[in-house]
Amino acid sequence: MRFFCIFILMFSVLFGAFLPSQKNNKGSEQQTTKNLELLFLVEPDSKSQLKFSQDNHLKTYTIFYQQFFVKDEKFNEEMLRKQIETKIPNVNSIGFAVLDWEGKGLKSFQQQKDLNAVNYYKDEFLKAIRFAKKLRPNIKWGFYHLNYLNYSGTIEKYKSQNDNLIPIIKEVDFLAPSLYVYNPGLLHSRGNQNYIKNKLIQALQYGERYNKPVYPFVWNRTTSNDENKHFSLIPVEYFAQAIEIISETEYKNQRAKGIFWWHSEGYSYRNKNKLKAVKAEYSRINSTEDYQYQMFKEYFQSIQKYIK
Repeated sequence: MRFFCIFILMFSVLFGAFLPSQKNNKGSEQQTTKNLELLFLVEPDSKSQLKFSQDNHLKTYTIFYQQFFVKDEKFNEEMLRKQIETKIPNVNSIGFAVLDWEGKGLKSFQQQKDLNAVNYYKDEFLKAIRFAKKLRPNIKWGFYHLNYLNYSGTIEKYKSQNDNLIPIIKEVDFLAPSLYVYNPGLLHSRGNQNYIKNKLIQALQYGERYNKPVYPFVWNRTTSNDENKHFSLIPVEYFAQAIEIISETEYKNQRAKGIFWWHSEGYSYRNKNKLKAVKAEYSRINSTEDYQYQMFKEYFQSIQKYIK
């Protein structure tokens, strides 16, 4: 009997200790669900995209592509003014806007072989972001895919060259690393997952240091050197897994605040004769608008548990 009482006492202690652990696990699970703000891109010529965003009460964002504000590798104030006044006519508008300056400018930041070029583009990027913020001060402004990290590199390896961009990081309102799934077949491999995590941690480090929220870019298609797969849809489960990684990745208690869901369905459809995967995909479609709505819906449903 004495042995039995001792057993009961030990069981109670162990069981009592176990319950808080379960509670903590549940709390941890709650932290990894519905913690991301979703910002969706609506192309101006798409009724289905607008309807999809409205039906699902999604916030949207505005993106400005470099051909509309960069001329001869130089920021063009009048071009950007015209674009901003067209896309964001209300001076008091709030929300998010992204400047997408890639090409030679972004390449110079990534390679940093010519420091004169790096400094030149750094000045031009600063002119662009400062002008945009001045024109629409209540909008949160940032650049697409500023910091660099490749698949095989480490955060430390590229730290010095990314530190060269700190003046731009200080000026933007948020950081927006590109976390596109370029190798869908390799997403489940440790290397690919580590790349997504490291790219996000890299941004979170700068975000923590300079008090900038992080909103990665994601895309439901992929680019490929194989012309038969270029611009093809990635499997829905791979898209969901990428969002899960974004939702769970943490640095000093900091996580991504949200995601920019980018796409170019209008462009893809208009150029389907140049994109074999897209041409094959749309060859089976009767209603483009209905198809795009259902496609976005399927991807959205796969990530809803991570979205606020």
